[in-house]
Amino acid sequence: MKSRAAYTSLALAILFALTVGLFTWTAPWVGDDIEYAYIASPDQLDMSDAPVSSVADVLISQRRHYFNVNGRSVAHTLVQLFCGLWGRVPFTLCNALATALFLLLILRTAGGSLHRPRQMYAALLLTALTFSTYYTPTCQIGYMWMFCLSLAFLCLFRSPVAAKWRLLLFLFSLLAGWGQEALSTGLCAALAIHLYKTGRTPDWQQRIMAAGYALGTLLITLSPGTLGRAATTDIPFTESLASFIMGLRTTYIATAYAILLVASRRATWNELRTTAPLVFDAAATLLAFNFLIGVGGQRQLFGIELLSILLILRWALRFGAPRRTAGIALTALTFVVTLLYLRRADFLRQTHLSYERTMTLCRKAPDGATVLHTFPGGDTRWPGDQFLGTMEKLVHTETGKTIHIRPADEYTKENEDTPTDKE
Repeated sequence: MKSRAAYTSLALAILFALTVGLFTWTAPWVGDDIEYAYIASPDQLDMSDAPVSSVADVLISQRRHYFNVNGRSVAHTLVQLFCGLWGRVPFTLCNALATALFLLLILRTAGGSLHRPRQMYAALLLTALTFSTYYTPTCQIGYMWMFCLSLAFLCLFRSPVAAKWRLLLFLFSLLAGWGQEALSTGLCAALAIHLYKTGRTPDWQQRIMAAGYALGTLLITLSPGTLGRAATTDIPFTESLASFIMGLRTTYIATAYAILLVASRRATWNELRTTAPLVFDAAATLLAFNFLIGVGGQRQLFGIELLSILLILRWALRFGAPRRTAGIALTALTFVVTLLYLRRADFLRQTHLSYERTMTLCRKAPDGATVLHTFPGGDTRWPGDQFLGTMEKLVHTETGKTIHIRPADEYTKENEDTPTDKE
């Protein structure tokens, strides 16, 4: 019976991975996913016009990237390998596997079990609801893959390992901390609190891992590229507040669940924290930190959202919930996620058709021609105005032609507004 339950949980993870794999295969590579196929410029933010052709090119590019753009070297090394060398098929397969691993690590970190499919189903629904982003290397590797490293770090942090492996644990922790600052900065604060409270009875494995993780986080946050961009970024308070409020999803569910548990006397506020102190402290730190520095987009809040998923699952295991309430919540989440993914699938299909049509026209057009980019749904957001320049760059690399790509609606409006001479 237990084996059947575990197979059901694995089937859910595989089904979700296959769905993400299909989306990954469909989604066009535009914007940064085109740019990362080129070597970084030696002294500016933009990539050069020299395509990546070897692993050596990737290493040269990442050294420049670290000093000029940002410090996410672990993620962007992988991004450039896929975008510049390995291509779409290997990435689609790897991203599907990473998606399944992501779900399994969430379940493991929250203390769940494969033998309880309901837990896996809840983790799947919350993950599907939360991580709404592009299914391309820059976003998937930059966030979900790097979050896998931090989740694995949390699993190992409380699992005793033989002393002979401590150097490898330190190196792994460094890579995990170097993955994505949207999560690692909060975890560093939580680790510091944990080590301070356990200072009289030090666990040397935890101290070594925490040191490696903190060093990795510093390599991101204190890189010359990160500091340079931070100094020139100014987000208006109203815009930041709107992004902060609108960007959160699962965090609101976690807050509502916490209030329900306290109101029903299933738990106290202190018990909610002590059930998962590392996760709780990290989430609280990131909420305060992001509010203070300003929020420029939803992905900046993904670390908080992941921690909220872990809190919900951990609280559900420890304190439960009224059966009727839990059933209503799962049913509502199922409906919302199903609707969300049906709309996303249709949007990706239209995006794919739009991209392929535009690129086919560009390859056939004569040098210097203007190609009009259209979107079946009347929306040019993706690939849209902000990505057309990178599509022009890709066409030039592939064919040697200089093609100008314009949004069809914008081009038509400009020509309608242009006065013509009457005879």
